Amino acid sequence: MTVRITFKEDDGSELKMLFGNSYKFWYEQAIEFIFRNYGDKMKGWRYADVEGRVLKVEKSTSKWKGWGGLKWCDEASFQEYFKREGVHRDEPDNPNPRQYSNFKFETSSICFNKLMKELEKY
Repeated sequence: MTVRITFKEDDGSELKMLFGNSYKFWYEQAIEFIFRNYGDKMKGWRYADVEGRVLKVEKSTSKWKGWGGLKWCDEASFQEYFKREGVHRDEPDNPNPRQYSNFKFETSSICFNKLMKELEKY
């Protein structure tokens, strides 16, 4: 599964980031990303610092990028990672990589609620 989260930036713009299960669950990766990027580094991880940042959570049944331990990725760069999916260091890029454009996302209240529940623990 791949999860796309839309964040509210300080300037009012939106940022779309992708997360998936790798060596941690997608929501653990998302929590780390959120607190690293929006938290107060001097005060530690606190929900009050990140409240209101998550605008939307969408889920796709398409598998997260395999190989390489990718934790998260901005939407614009995700396709580039598929070129190296399934190949070893000394091998050429995958000639027929998966296409991010084929991923179908649906808004997921279950994923949104799971993320909020985990964030509120801080």
